[in-house]
Amino acid sequence: LINQYQGDNDRWALRMAGPDNQIGYSFRDNDTWAVQVNSSTVAGRPTADAWNHVSAERYGDEWDVYLDGTTVINETQAVDLPDQTGTLNIGCQYGNYTPQNHFDGQIEEIHISKGIARHQGNFTPPITPASSDANSVLLIHCNEAIDSGTTGSGATFTDSGNVGHTVTEVGTAIRTLINAKVAD
Repeated sequence: LINQYQGDNDRWALRMAGPDNQIGYSFRDNDTWAVQVNSSTVAGRPTADAWNHVSAERYGDEWDVYLDGTTVINETQAVDLPDQTGTLNIGCQYGNYTPQNHFDGQIEEIHISKGIARHQGNFTPPITPASSDANSVLLIHCNEAIDSGTTGSGATFTDSGNVGHTVTEVGTAIRTLINAKVAD
């Protein structure tokens, strides 16, 4: 779903993994798997052909992954996620510096925060778009105005967070509000 790949020994990912598409989170630092968890229950598998809310959080030494507001993975690890310089990838996983495992579906909103755990326990998934705040490192609503190019062929746009990252669509990625779940 989303990952950052700096190299084989330094990367992290929030993903769907395995033959049953279980939600998983992994973080590898200096050739060591610091955190590597996959949901092993039916409750940890997204529903096909339906909207699913997936999120991962760290607060203190607790690493939690949520599906539709319910914790499906919890692990305690006393490690920090370092800053990485690799490209952030949404909708595909990178390995050996090439895109792999393209996500076949729709992603409506991406919100990355630093310095805050927004839930710390089960929650009701939002029905309105997230708002940027001081902790928002990246916020993509997937309906931002195009800065250059054409959606579906390399368009660029600026994310809605407080940093203002330039985001580039790759391949046939497109943005559309036709099937939006969260409404303005």
